[in-house]
Amino acid sequence: VTKMNDIHFKNNPITEALVDIYFKADKDWDSTYLGLLWEKIKSKYPKKKEIKELQFQISQKEGAVDLQQQINSPNSRLQYWNKDGDKAVQLGKDILTINQLKPYPGWKHFRKDILFAFEQYFDTVKDQKAKVVGISLRYINTWLFKEQAISLEEYFNLHPNLNSSTFGDYSSMAIQLGTKKDDNTNFTLGFNGIIENKQIKIVLDINNYVNNQSLSTKKQFESLLEKMHENSQGLFLESITKTNEELIS
Repeated sequence: VTKMNDIHFKNNPITEALVDIYFKADKDWDSTYLGLLWEKIKSKYPKKKEIKELQFQISQKEGAVDLQQQINSPNSRLQYWNKDGDKAVQLGKDILTINQLKPYPGWKHFRKDILFAFEQYFDTVKDQKAKVVGISLRYINTWLFKEQAISLEEYFNLHPNLNSSTFGDYSSMAIQLGTKKDDNTNFTLGFNGIIENKQIKIVLDINNYVNNQSLSTKKQFESLLEKMHENSQGLFLESITKTNEELIS
């Protein structure tokens, strides 16, 4: 029997896959973790880039509003990129992000990168006694059609309820769906389309996230991650038609 996570598409539409892992620790965040983690992973991610998050402080003086910008935010992140520039690990205060850009190598390889970064992070901050409190697994899928107009019903099982399901009769669309289950599992699904550069661009953005967790071992994290992937891929397959499946196979 073919498992859900064994499905592989030759022309995979995934343009970016990413995982956000949120932590809660007993001790305060230490900025030295940024450098310590890089020492562990720089053989795979040799390029380092700092992302400063801007903070603004508003105060009122003699009737005038004074807006002060603080550049050195405590929430600044470091990005660590591989040589090809298609994989990254990002580290910030109580958050670890793993990015995979196109070409998507498949779940087996992406999962391996996630677990590698997770293990190195936990080893780096082991004195914090950190626990995973939330995970977000997101897949951004993109299709480009050279036709002037396409029937959404031919390729997708979700489309706007309009007089016409032909994309081309209108120049853009945006659909946002969300659902929450009793086990703290949440889904958001974005379905967007636009005509640009004489092409029709359709984006299917699937985000599966869980919160209110307290995971302290790799086994617990790995088990939940696998379940989230299967759920996300199941939602993806439900969202596209057999014609579309044949197109990307």
